[in-house]
Amino acid sequence: MLLYHPFKPFFDENSRILMLGSFPSLKSRELGFYYQNKNNRFYQILELLFNLAPKSLTKQESQKAFLKAYKIALWDIFKSCDITKSKDESINLKDINTKANDLSFVLEKAPIKAVFTTGKKAHHAFCHFYVNFKQNYPSVFYHTLPSSSSANARFSLEKLVDEYKLIKAYL
Repeated sequence: MLLYHPFKPFFDENSRILMLGSFPSLKSRELGFYYQNKNNRFYQILELLFNLAPKSLTKQESQKAFLKAYKIALWDIFKSCDITKSKDESINLKDINTKANDLSFVLEKAPIKAVFTTGKKAHHAFCHFYVNFKQNYPSVFYHTLPSSSSANARFSLEKLVDEYKLIKAYL
């Protein structure tokens, strides 16, 4: 089913890191913000990475306050795509309906030092749509992190935290 990204990127003029997912999950679309599926480990990773109390990032207000305080911006690669439920693997990069968000919207308004994609689909889409990224933004570091989705059972929470430590170098 063709869907359009339902909300704007989350960032401000102080954001240093841009974390890019693929497309919001059903739960995130329903609740109007990033990583809202209770089984997604994104906010758990951040709690552990920054030594916060467990479950301190369960409400959107606390998530947004944390992200702003730590200069982390969130957005997704896809502006529109055909997607089945929340399944990234259902998105076809070559489909006529699959369009990318314009990253310059954030990159030209905030002093982003690093862009991190979360998951394989986001990484493949980044490479597909932003082939000139390094030419256009030579000083911005790019790296792929594993998906924080519970569907990524290959990575334990501890292993994800270890992988995500890299973001701290760019804050």
